[in-house]
Amino acid sequence: MKERLCKIDFEFIRRCWQTRSGVAAVEFALILPVLVVILFGLLSIYTVAMSAKYAQHTVFAITDIATRQTSFDDDRFDALAASAEALMQTSPGSNTVTFTMASVIKPTAGTWEDWEIDWQKSYNGASPLTLEDIVSSGHTPVLQQGNSLIYIRMEVQHETIADITGLPGNMTIERTATFLPRYVQTINFIE
Repeated sequence: MKERLCKIDFEFIRRCWQTRSGVAAVEFALILPVLVVILFGLLSIYTVAMSAKYAQHTVFAITDIATRQTSFDDDRFDALAASAEALMQTSPGSNTVTFTMASVIKPTAGTWEDWEIDWQKSYNGASPLTLEDIVSSGHTPVLQQGNSLIYIRMEVQHETIADITGLPGNMTIERTATFLPRYVQTINFIE
């Protein structure tokens, strides 16, 4: 028999070519980082959406509570702020709440340019409101002369739980609400 100079074991090559063990593990190892990023991205988007939902419910709730009062003072305002903090603590993620509450009055029978901010109070370093802020929000009902409305702008600083997805680590969620006082024409602030 003639001896080969180069011994190639074609049977070994054929067995390796047909055997697929380990390929699934390699494919999984390649796709796993992409799946993890997608999972954390969806989780981050979910927490932001839920925080925005909680912020909307919270601002409506505290505005409703505020309009049920006949007057306001520092103690009632602090209780309202504590309520807002407690409501937002149930939302996902880490949230810091700031808000400004203002009473807008219509002293004369004119257009919205004649309205005045009667009083306003801020919580946790929130920026003061201007009449343009309130009117441009689109939440201004028709006011009768001598009546007022309560306007609250709340900002929630939301920290996402995973910033590996490229989403910003901190997001500001702003929500507003405007209600008319329930039992009186004007809610006064007593210093």
